[in-house]
Amino acid sequence: MTAHNMLTVHTLTFRNFMSYGNNTTTITFGKPGTTLIVGENCDNTEEGTGSNGVGKSTILNGLLYAVYDRILNEDVSKDGMINNINKKELEVTLEFTAMSGVRYKIIRQRKMKAGADGNKTTLIEYQPDGTGKDIAVDAVGTNKKIEEIIGMPFELFVRIVAFSATSDSFLKLPATSTTGPNQRDFI
Repeated sequence: MTAHNMLTVHTLTFRNFMSYGNNTTTITFGKPGTTLIVGENCDNTEEGTGSNGVGKSTILNGLLYAVYDRILNEDVSKDGMINNINKKELEVTLEFTAMSGVRYKIIRQRKMKAGADGNKTTLIEYQPDGTGKDIAVDAVGTNKKIEEIIGMPFELFVRIVAFSATSDSFLKLPATSTTGPNQRDFI
């Protein structure tokens, strides 16, 4: 198997995640190059495309939640990510090919049933023959394994892969600093 030297995101699927309800939403990232997300508020024809509150940031947060078990807004709890109308059955699934060339699927679920059993993370590694093998160990071990597969910590990912207005880009960070994020620590 040859190394791809590139992380390739194939699909992001979610339901009952933040502003998205129980209907399953799938975002396909199958085209080469940069993906630009433009929202269209079909309920408010005066604001139209690019308007606030239509779910653009939720897509980015879905990607971050699938990979890192957290989102950009540190003030939102994991249960706070569950759609506030349905209040249960959050599910976020990410399919991607790692830089190693191996294909993976991450499935994160919350409040699928009562108690801690309703919260689950599944990590599937696809074999060359296309069959999937669940390689999850436990919640903490699975998160660590996912970060190893991705090859970078959350703080670096949000600065060089998933740009957001709430995080300074990598190149805007100081070269060194003792009080906050800096380029040297990431390198």
